[in-house]
Amino acid sequence: MQRTKKPILIVIVILVVAVLASGTTYFIMRNQTENKNTNINENNSEPDNINPDSIKLTNTSIANNDIIENYDIIINGKQKKLTATFSWIDYAGADYDNHAYTLKGKFNDQEFLDLNFSDEVNLFNIHNIKNLLNTSNFQFLKGSDNKNYLLIAFNISSDLNSSFGNLYIFNDDLKLIDEMIIKDNHVGWELENNTYPYYEDNLGMCDNFDLYNNMCNIKVKIANNQIYYLQDQINSDTNTSIGYVEERVYTINNNKLSYEVINTYKISKSIYGQY
Repeated sequence: MQRTKKPILIVIVILVVAVLASGTTYFIMRNQTENKNTNINENNSEPDNINPDSIKLTNTSIANNDIIENYDIIINGKQKKLTATFSWIDYAGADYDNHAYTLKGKFNDQEFLDLNFSDEVNLFNIHNIKNLLNTSNFQFLKGSDNKNYLLIAFNISSDLNSSFGNLYIFNDDLKLIDEMIIKDNHVGWELENNTYPYYEDNLGMCDNFDLYNNMCNIKVKIANNQIYYLQDQINSDTNTSIGYVEERVYTINNNKLSYEVINTYKISKSIYGQY
């Protein structure tokens, strides 16, 4: 009986050792797999400090004759600040029989607005200025260099039968690259075949003043990361022809605009005797 028990004990010991070895191997392999997966997830995840491009109006204040809007802008990963300053100037004095007023505007140090008024209209207050300029005036356009550029569309009308609407194009350092006239209030000609190439007002530039006077002709369209623009080309020698209107398509690359002409519209006759 003693000889029989000894082999049985040996078998039991071998089984116990085999089970322990298998369990140890399993836990080692599982731990290695979890560590590998963790490293893969960490390598594939995006850094937390990368924010999408954005525009935020942080505050609006009034000081003396200035109304100031401050914007925080993230563009191409750069955090920038833009200050829009509006100034109301009263030119009353010895050189003026009556009061004359001017509304001026600056983006940082770049002047973009200088519009005259004949009367002290109820315009210069924070509510109205915020209606004139807010985040809806801003948008990004991707250049062919795969960088974003900042576009600001601004529009205002005065009581002197004049209206102002421009598009401003900035790089990611908020340096002004170029500007374009968005709307043409007084078209001084007719095109051949009664062609009307002007665009829909997708930028919200036609206000009640323009619509009432039937003089809002939109020269700019933004689509597919390109700027479509109607450029007047007037000949100095009107004995040959008055000129034509070019439809251009602009792209931006390395802080510069370039264009190609996709359509040309011949001017058939002058209106108002302007040309």
